[in-house]
Amino acid sequence: MRLLARREHSQFELKQKLRLRKFNRQRIESVVERLIELDLLSDIRFAEEYVHFRTEKGDGPLKIRRNLIARGIDSRLIDRVVPSDEDHWIDCAHAVLEKRFRKLKMSQNVPPGGSEISRKKRVYLSGKGYSMETIRKVVNVR
Repeated sequence: MRLLARREHSQFELKQKLRLRKFNRQRIESVVERLIELDLLSDIRFAEEYVHFRTEKGDGPLKIRRNLIARGIDSRLIDRVVPSDEDHWIDCAHAVLEKRFRKLKMSQNVPPGGSEISRKKRVYLSGKGYSMETIRKVVNVR
């Protein structure tokens, strides 16, 4: 129960943690089933909270999807919880760049479309999990 008190977990994550603590598989399955019945464990709730948290941290849809898959979330559920509206992700990418490159704008007399700055922005957004399409629109790459 202490594991669930700190944050939401996916079923897969909880099972992994319990296996690491040497619980047997049958016991793990019965406990997980019971937690689901009591609505103390929910992949939907976990995925929604994860998407919200990671979006607030500046992560893009590709990284969020990849991390949800790694946490055992079904691809159909991922499709439901990760926003598909490209305008949403463009707005997020703009905010991420503004936060990351704010100091750079103030400290350098480089035009905003400078090639080195544009390259840094593209690399940064790519690492954050934004699609090339979104990056092109945000960084104004032709």
